[in-house]
Amino acid sequence: MTSIEWLSRMEQIELSRGSMADHVHAEGTVRAVDPGSGTVTILHPEIGSADKSIWMPSMTMVFHVSRSEVLRGVKAGDNVRFEATRRRGAVMVTHITKIDR
Repeated sequence: MTSIEWLSRMEQIELSRGSMADHVHAEGTVRAVDPGSGTVTILHPEIGSADKSIWMPSMTMVFHVSRSEVLRGVKAGDNVRFEATRRRGAVMVTHITKIDR
């Protein structure tokens, strides 16, 4: 197992053990997707986690994703529901689903 595979596996374990209180569930509009850097830019309303460890005003923000697969099928202009949590010291998107508005 490479170090990258190990880190990915450890993050999966961390995600499965994590409390839902430190997660943010929100909707927004995708402005850009950069699979090369593993980022997605989302225009979102004010968001915050139940445990108050994450809070952001309404803004357009570049988020890193926890896994490259999260970006599969997502493109600029899509309305999405997303989940984010704090990983590696940053707020990272862990799941995105397209929605119709």
